[in-house]
Amino acid sequence: MDFIQEIPRIQEAQNANIEIFVINPVINNENFQRQVTYEVKGQDSLGQFESLRKYSEFITLRNILTQKWPGHYIPPVPPKKLMGSFSLEFIETRRKHLEYFLQQSSKINIFYTTEEYQLFLRGPADFDKLMNQFKYTIRDISDKYKQVYEECTKVFVTTQMADQIAEYENLFKENLNKLLDFKNVVKEVHTKFDSFQKQFCLFNAKMTSLETEYIGEITPSYSKIYSPIEKNEIENPFHEIYEWVKIEILDLEAILETISKKSEIENQRAKIEEKIKKENVNLKDLQAGKTKFLNLLNSKPKSDQAAEIESTIRELEADIIDHSCILRIIVVRLFETVLPEFKVMKSKVYKDMMKTYGRISLLAFQNFTDSAKQINWHSEG
Repeated sequence: MDFIQEIPRIQEAQNANIEIFVINPVINNENFQRQVTYEVKGQDSLGQFESLRKYSEFITLRNILTQKWPGHYIPPVPPKKLMGSFSLEFIETRRKHLEYFLQQSSKINIFYTTEEYQLFLRGPADFDKLMNQFKYTIRDISDKYKQVYEECTKVFVTTQMADQIAEYENLFKENLNKLLDFKNVVKEVHTKFDSFQKQFCLFNAKMTSLETEYIGEITPSYSKIYSPIEKNEIENPFHEIYEWVKIEILDLEAILETISKKSEIENQRAKIEEKIKKENVNLKDLQAGKTKFLNLLNSKPKSDQAAEIESTIRELEADIIDHSCILRIIVVRLFETVLPEFKVMKSKVYKDMMKTYGRISLLAFQNFTDSAKQINWHSEG
């Protein structure tokens, strides 16, 4: 706990110029288990920071943010993978996704300025163990929400808000299905281009052989013209778009998770309301002199039993107030800011990607085709 007290407090207004990078993944063997550690490095208004983090610790940080800020969009962390998680290609992809998570979440002041986030960046090695000291009650979350989003507590929640949120949810679900389908197509094209790459290397080898064995024999004084392309010089043009669609899928899943917190809080509140009803029934039965089996096992006077039930009801009613406060703020924020801003942001990202990739891919294939058309295959004489 001493280290927690030593963590400096960063001011929310000072974290505009933050740089965070996830670099140098290293495969380690710990307790007969292989795992990858990533170097988290960067700087902010407090200065430079550096720490070594395991994949599970990124998961822990995101879980903490999700727990403390229900209904708030939390950038995604890539999911676990059972097989092939130690291939260099997979590790590099995961590194990029983990870096994306930190770079996006660090832009949100209420996340970045928390004790937990700063411990992740600047704290000791065992972040998971350290986080076991942090416990959050529904009252803690409610008090924090009222403090940060005071203006939302004054907004009247309407059925129109719930309907609009449902429309957003359906839209994002449709987009997710489309992206999942697109991912399959890109994956297939990506794989086929790898096959094409192998064939193209064979084509290069044949062209080199043709130049040496055929043209060289006809023209002894001939100087070499054809420069074969090496395999490592040919990059798969579908690789980046494949990585892009994977992170977009994770982002859509993250915003749908954000929306689901509304239903989660509603369900929790409904269960508490049911408990209150049952406790009120128990209290009335006790006051009416009705004896239940459990009451027979209770040696306390009926007045004490009634006082305990009344205390339980008061606690549950306080929980209802906290859940209702959090729910109100979630609904207002989803309706007014979170979902509209996410939609606008993604619309811009999609348009930019389509324009850029469409222009680049067209130019690349057009240049190749135009060059091929310049071949003079007619005999001269």
